[in-house]
Amino acid sequence: MFENFDNDDIRKRYQRLVDERYIGEMSLEDCIDMANKGNEVAQTELGCRYRDGKGVEKDEEAAINWLQKAVDNGYINAMVELGRLYRKRTRYTATTQALELFKRAADAGDERGMAYVAEHYVNQPSRGQIELGYHYLKKAAEKGYEPAISFARQLHIAGSTQLVRDIVKPFPEKDVFVWYRNAAHSGDSLARKNYHSMLRSGHGTLEERIRVLGEPEYEPLCEKPVPALFAELKKNNSETIENIAYSLYSNLDRKPSLDNFEKLLLTDRHFKYGEKSKPVKDEYIRAINAGSYGSVIDKKDVETTEAILAKATPDKGITRNKWFVIAAVLLLPAILPAIWLKVSGDPLLAFGFIPVILIFLVVRARKPYSPRILALHEKQEAVDNFIKKYSSYVNNVHNAATFQRKALLAKGLSQDKVDEEYGYKYIVAYYQRLKDMLDRYRGMDFGVRNTPKPQPKAKPGKKSKPRSRI
Repeated sequence: MFENFDNDDIRKRYQRLVDERYIGEMSLEDCIDMANKGNEVAQTELGCRYRDGKGVEKDEEAAINWLQKAVDNGYINAMVELGRLYRKRTRYTATTQALELFKRAADAGDERGMAYVAEHYVNQPSRGQIELGYHYLKKAAEKGYEPAISFARQLHIAGSTQLVRDIVKPFPEKDVFVWYRNAAHSGDSLARKNYHSMLRSGHGTLEERIRVLGEPEYEPLCEKPVPALFAELKKNNSETIENIAYSLYSNLDRKPSLDNFEKLLLTDRHFKYGEKSKPVKDEYIRAINAGSYGSVIDKKDVETTEAILAKATPDKGITRNKWFVIAAVLLLPAILPAIWLKVSGDPLLAFGFIPVILIFLVVRARKPYSPRILALHEKQEAVDNFIKKYSSYVNNVHNAATFQRKALLAKGLSQDKVDEEYGYKYIVAYYQRLKDMLDRYRGMDFGVRNTPKPQPKAKPGKKSKPRSRI
């Protein structure tokens, strides 16, 4: 088994592994004895004890002395530990010394050294330094070092600085997922936890999720109508959305329908549901030919809106707004009696018109809008309410269907197969028709958006008698 141990390098590495396993449990006296004999693992252990005050009184100079001896012997762990000690100091010289040690460890293949170098450079102001930091961080993540993977994911989500987001592309989240998967398979418990978390939030394939986590529980929320489900999706966490998507996937497998396919598109999960569009293709063709709206838009809402738009609009007539009322109040009581006085010559009858005119103007002031403006208000309100209710998720499902079509084409499937066999030509056309209807409504402006609609006067209720507390 140990026939190659006549090689000094192999024997030394094996002895180092044994020392790393047992020296940490040695007494202080035994550790000092081995360190004085030149054992770099013992020197590192002793330096860490003095640095952290573990079993001895803290002594930073003694820690540096022992760690430096191990570094001189070429021990990579000592480089990282001494670098960490220097890193705690705030002086520029100490930072430079720490970076040099981390670089030596990184260049020797140590993932911790790579992560420390990356952390330093990613937060620097120049493009070259940031790119160098990304280079070291990627190497550490590919080696399965969990803190480096988490840092890479953090950069993907937010970016450490605006400069990073402007000049360097963040790591793709699919790469972060693969790094977590590899580290989990290597036995890293924290990486396994994050790997499972990313699986629950929709990463990886459906088959992988079921293989690793098992089939999720059935989510009753998936049975809600499309508008209600869309509202639920926006307020639930990614794991719940994933369970909704899987439940919809199962429903679609058992009972292909427009309803389930539309809901599944809304979840925006990474499922392989492209082929599931085959059995619903004919449903989309029928929906297009029949002018149906499926479950995306309530047919009653369309009929109600169209009925309001189809109502005849009264002629313009006299526009009665506040300026009309002000002008009438100022002019009519003076002009009409003067005209009548000139025609009839009866001053008493002429000035008797004044209270009648004032009463008429007060009544008009209480209803300043013509029937035409009220009708236009009703149409504008119907269109605006319809757009507000449906615009968001119609655009969402249209974009999701378009994206899914592009994703299938990117997998190498022919355009004819995607458009005809899977039916995406009809699916996208269906949602485009709904989008066109919304765009038509958006283009309608009845000229009353800035005109306040008169509110119906509330009927006075019966006043309740105050009850005595005695």
